[in-house]
Amino acid sequence: MILKNINSVLVLGTDNILALPVIRTLGALLPDATIHTLSYDKDKSHNSEHSKYVSSRHYFKSTKSAEIIEELIDKIEETAADILLPIDERDVKLLSIYRYKLNSKVYLPPLPNVSILDKLIYKNHLADFLQKNDFPCPATYHLGRLDTATLDNYLTPYLLKPIRGSAGQNIREITSKKELEEALLTLNADDYILQEFVPGQNFSCSLLAENGNILAETIQLELESRNFSISTAIRFVENKAISEATRRIIKRANYNGLANLDFRVDERNGQPNLVDFNARFWSNISGSKIAGVDFVLLACLAAMSIPFEKPVSNGNTYLMGRSILNYYRKKMLRPIYRVDTHSTYTDLWERIDDPLPEMVRFLRSKTAHQKKSKPDGHNIFSHIKISE
Repeated sequence: MILKNINSVLVLGTDNILALPVIRTLGALLPDATIHTLSYDKDKSHNSEHSKYVSSRHYFKSTKSAEIIEELIDKIEETAADILLPIDERDVKLLSIYRYKLNSKVYLPPLPNVSILDKLIYKNHLADFLQKNDFPCPATYHLGRLDTATLDNYLTPYLLKPIRGSAGQNIREITSKKELEEALLTLNADDYILQEFVPGQNFSCSLLAENGNILAETIQLELESRNFSISTAIRFVENKAISEATRRIIKRANYNGLANLDFRVDERNGQPNLVDFNARFWSNISGSKIAGVDFVLLACLAAMSIPFEKPVSNGNTYLMGRSILNYYRKKMLRPIYRVDTHSTYTDLWERIDDPLPEMVRFLRSKTAHQKKSKPDGHNIFSHIKISE
């Protein structure tokens, strides 16, 4: 095994649901290693921590970054961790700031420079970066700077978006000045942007980069999603326009680390417009693995400075969530002579093989639906105090 010297992995930020596919991938990749989790809320058990692959769970006591780092170093020593993997952008930023304290104690994956990170993950700063460097992007307005009196009564469809958010939460379509003014009565304008709705298809590019060079990538075409939420059905494809746009953006930013870039390809001119930059793991990372690009493995190799050849992805289709049920229902009704032109995979078997996180999630689902979702606002690190 190429990672035979890895005996322990510490996964940081398991309060984020994206930790679960990473933990499951690690469990399959390193069957003889122990996997430990570290998160922020001891009073709340997180779904991913219930995975059968998790050997021990740990929680921070402090909310101040300087103290958190000292606790983190203690946990690295306690778990004898060889590799530390951050899940959330909050923790990517934290490790980037304090990497000088951690480099001698544990292997870290490539991490972006903090100033670059802030330019890319906040939608208002991302729009500024793209416009400044002549990259295609939708027309974007910072609501805190926008005088609504200058707008026409009827707008070409725009999207009202929090500058930080996930899974499409709190995105609204706006078609008139009146709608916008009513929305602003209950929102903090500084926490939102107004962005042109681009007609076309959704693509994403998942990647691992080092010093502005892409070491591995997969491109996904969205086949199915619900409103503005995550794609529950994707197909891995080749797309030269997406690949070239991504290469130029990553090169210009001199980006380090894992990332998932969301594009909207304009049906009017074929231009790929970048609409979101996620500097972290992503929900369909298991799909990338099935398509031939195991980003968890590659992140571990990069952390240990072990070279690898750039992998090539195949054209599989990957399904998650409700798309799985639709797929198997249609498959049962499909005539026997009909053959798929693409191989189709789902995350169903991962869930069946590691059922406890799914059971915990199911038991909590009714409570979660009753709670009102809140925008992340301009500070996704609000529960911990990060200072550079």
